[in-house]
Amino acid sequence: MKKTLILLLISFYLGANAQGIEFFKGTLEEAKALAKKENKAIFMDCYTTWCGPCKRMSKNVFPTKEAGDFFNEHFINFKQDMEKGEGRAIASKYGVRSYPTLIFLDYTGAVIFKTKGARRDAKSLIQVGKQALKPSPKTLKTLETKWAEGNRKPSFLKEYIKVKAILKKDYEEIFSEYLKNISEADTNSEENLSFIYKYTKNINSDGITFISNNKSVFLNHFSKKTIDKKINTIALESISLANSENSSEIMTSIKKILKKFKPTDYKKQTNFIETKLYGKTKDWGNYDKAVTKYLKKYMKNNPSAHRNVAWNYYMNIDDTKKLEKAEKWMQTAIKQENTYENNLTQSYLLYKLKKYSKAQDAIEYALILAKESKSKKRTKNAQILKDKIVTALKNEKKTVEIDSKEK
Repeated sequence: MKKTLILLLISFYLGANAQGIEFFKGTLEEAKALAKKENKAIFMDCYTTWCGPCKRMSKNVFPTKEAGDFFNEHFINFKQDMEKGEGRAIASKYGVRSYPTLIFLDYTGAVIFKTKGARRDAKSLIQVGKQALKPSPKTLKTLETKWAEGNRKPSFLKEYIKVKAILKKDYEEIFSEYLKNISEADTNSEENLSFIYKYTKNINSDGITFISNNKSVFLNHFSKKTIDKKINTIALESISLANSENSSEIMTSIKKILKKFKPTDYKKQTNFIETKLYGKTKDWGNYDKAVTKYLKKYMKNNPSAHRNVAWNYYMNIDDTKKLEKAEKWMQTAIKQENTYENNLTQSYLLYKLKKYSKAQDAIEYALILAKESKSKKRTKNAQILKDKIVTALKNEKKTVEIDSKEK
């Protein structure tokens, strides 16, 4: 019965699958239950139907991707007309007398933060959310003291982890300690599984091992698609940890985690991450191997992917054979999509290869396509490249004439 209720609450919560803030479709009590389950605070928008600023914020701010990304991650979002249904009781309990009023609650219903007035854009609304989440310096200091004194109770460790996470401080040592100290009875509780899932964010986290060791339990609690997304996100974000010295070590860890969990298309994801990691660390030798495999195996009929990679070669690689390979990719891309962008990219590569006559043909054709296109193309860069090609051809001709006279 309890599991059915939780699934029902989640279905209510995820009902409006928009890119903006997802508001919970249920009562405040149900929102509090979900907040407890997901270890989140509650963001409550208190409004009325006649409030102009409320309407503008609901229309222009709540639906934005930026607001959605932040508030959906950190809060159970709840909105209530203060003059309808349970709104009257909520207004009375929390002293709401002006609109909109934005209130942040913990799962017990206690006020964490409260402010009045609409916010005109996502940035200012997110600042309010961050203010509500931010612990006081006194709170952090108290937690640090308890940790130093040897407090290892799971309830304390959870609170310490939350505070560290909000302040964007490393919490892996505390998280590892938490995983060691939770009781066997609590190990598979829904609340605990949600907590571990949420705070496992690092490829080297002990949370990865815990999820792997209890994979069947997590799959009963979350869908495979959700777990796959989590693992893929962790693997992809691990690229940020890489530098020229540790790239091989990071890539080994990424391959290990993807192979262990086998998310859908994990081999493709592994290959894709290789291209990103080696590109970031400017390891162009390994990048060439990885991206050649990726295009051949997974992007064979994707001219845009070929163009993006070819441009990367133009910008970063000087090896003639590799550039010639990229130019052949553009030949294939043009056969699939004979566009201004593809011909322009091919011209850049031919220019870098010093094949100026062919580069001139490609740029001229690109400009013709731009002129014929229904959408207005910005051809400033193409014109600059065309001038460079003309200059290179003139210099090439002068060199040939001088050489012939000397002979």
